[in-house]
Amino acid sequence: MKRVALFILVLVIACKGMQAQQRVTGGFPINVTEAPWQVLLSVGCGGSIIAPNFILTAKHCVVGLAPSAVTVTVGITCKNEANSNNTFNVFQIILHPDPNVDAALLQLSSNITYNNNKQPVNYLSSVDNTLYNVGNETRVSGWGWTIPNNP
Repeated sequence: MKRVALFILVLVIACKGMQAQQRVTGGFPINVTEAPWQVLLSVGCGGSIIAPNFILTAKHCVVGLAPSAVTVTVGITCKNEANSNNTFNVFQIILHPDPNVDAALLQLSSNITYNNNKQPVNYLSSVDNTLYNVGNETRVSGWGWTIPNNP
């Protein structure tokens, strides 16, 4: 089964004791134009474009790796679309200093040129705190399968 970028509809739930590393499964295939910030790391994880030369990803994906061990592919819907024109080298890996925060920044060796398939995350900024209410639905994107535990 070909792995493609997925959108997954999830409920935002505030539960005491909820594990931070719970897996999100299910979802449906999308085109990269529906999540143009979504990138693929050569180590099998995903990330998000936050600036022309910065990617936000999970720390556990890159901890202990040299920058030369990681590449970032942008603007693709299916993994087999990766090529030298859409793959970037990593110049620096910046791990969040708090051991309880699973976040890292990847500084790219060159800038991503934005187009319909390659865009930074559109940050939501609002003073309307109803956006953050428990139970609101949100979408997440990532690389995976539509059927849980189906490698």
